[in-house]
Amino acid sequence: MERHEANVPREVLPSVQDRFLMMDQNMVDAASGGVLMDKTSATARHLIWNMASNTQLFRIIEGVDTSRVVSEVSTFDNQRLENQLMELTSLVRQLAVGKH
Repeated sequence: MERHEANVPREVLPSVQDRFLMMDQNMVDAASGGVLMDKTSATARHLIWNMASNTQLFRIIEGVDTSRVVSEVSTFDNQRLENQLMELTSLVRQLAVGKH
């Protein structure tokens, strides 16, 4: 099976990177073993899914009521995350279609 690399175009990076807090970006880059933006979309998606799963698992182990934590997230944070997800989805679609 042929593997296709799909890196995020460099001209798109500023709009995506501006939305990451530096600490968040550094943690994701460290977890990915390099720069997340240099990974394929499938690899990046898998990494983010694993990080989210681990976060939920650690909250359960630590005895944190996940439902309470989720309900405490402000509307602003939800909107910010939704906007970031929409942008990431758009980038992945562009990469899948081959538009740069």
